[in-house]
Amino acid sequence: MKPRIAVFLQPQHAEYDQIRTAALESEKIGADVIYNWDHFYPLYKEDGTQWGEGERREGKHFECWTMLSSWAEVTSSVEIGPLVTCNSYRNPELLADMARTVDHISDGRLILGIGSGWFEQDYEEYGYEFGTAIWRLKELEKSLERIVNRMAKLDPQPKRKIPILIGGGGEKVTLRLVAQYADIWHGFATKTEERSGIETVAHKNNVLNNWCEKVGRDPNEISRSIGIDIKRIDLADDLLEAGIVLKGSEIKSIRNGNIHIKSGWVDINSDKELILHDVYIGPYTQGNLFNHEEKRDRKLLLHKRQIEELQKNIKTKGITLVPLRVYQKKSFFKVEIVLAKGKKEYDKRHAIKEKQEKRDLDKQIKYNKL
Repeated sequence: MKPRIAVFLQPQHAEYDQIRTAALESEKIGADVIYNWDHFYPLYKEDGTQWGEGERREGKHFECWTMLSSWAEVTSSVEIGPLVTCNSYRNPELLADMARTVDHISDGRLILGIGSGWFEQDYEEYGYEFGTAIWRLKELEKSLERIVNRMAKLDPQPKRKIPILIGGGGEKVTLRLVAQYADIWHGFATKTEERSGIETVAHKNNVLNNWCEKVGRDPNEISRSIGIDIKRIDLADDLLEAGIVLKGSEIKSIRNGNIHIKSGWVDINSDKELILHDVYIGPYTQGNLFNHEEKRDRKLLLHKRQIEELQKNIKTKGITLVPLRVYQKKSFFKVEIVLAKGKKEYDKRHAIKEKQEKRDLDKQIKYNKL
């Protein structure tokens, strides 16, 4: 799948004609999507710095959905949407109708991004109940079902099935809701003590895939969207695209979605070849005696100089090669690989699993109350 680039236009500290011009310029330079956000006050100061703890936020700001309806008229090809709209601010049936209307104005270009809400000043100033984070998540779950039901009853119907984007990385509730309702998941490459930014993305992807399995959803139906802070881009690890040597039956199985990559790892053998290990590709059901071995080692394709550079980084910097996904690009299949710092991936996955199980156990009583 070809990567898509979105532009995030913050509707703050500007006149609307400046924001409209920015939207038109974003479309002109080839952006695939333009997002705004759904708040009533600025999230950052005019110089781009953060507000202090407890500091009241003030400044020019515009409402999300009125702006989207304008973008729907003045643009012609780029997709538009909120990243994300706050579930608490509008009745879910009304929100479904608003989304359907903007979808028609844009001729089928709306993405409905939605989240549970977090900005307390919005709630207080506009008279909404803030409650607790858990309460807001429960309300989001109720609203998603109501939005889907209302959307099915609207006349006329949307121009297309409006993609639902859910933002957030909560592993117990949010990612479950993504698996149940979303067409797009939006997360962040957040660096923690345990994981680099890209390792966080890989981990959240695995959690989402596990939820998909539990709810009976094909994880390949959900597009993945990652927010990148350009001021902290130096914290991101490298992503690498490699070709892969496959047998005919493997290609057919992958096209049927019969592949599991989460236990896979990559290394360089004594012949200086890049090898993918422990990725399961199920047998092709209509195959014959020449069907492939499900977990065989598979050769990956990179230029010789790239492999030599990887080998040097593995030895000198402790780089680990982690496969993220297998996808088709034109007529070829590719493997996306993360260059992550740390222990060998098969050790790392085990350590992460143990830590996660311990955290899950510690939080089990608390979570049961959710």
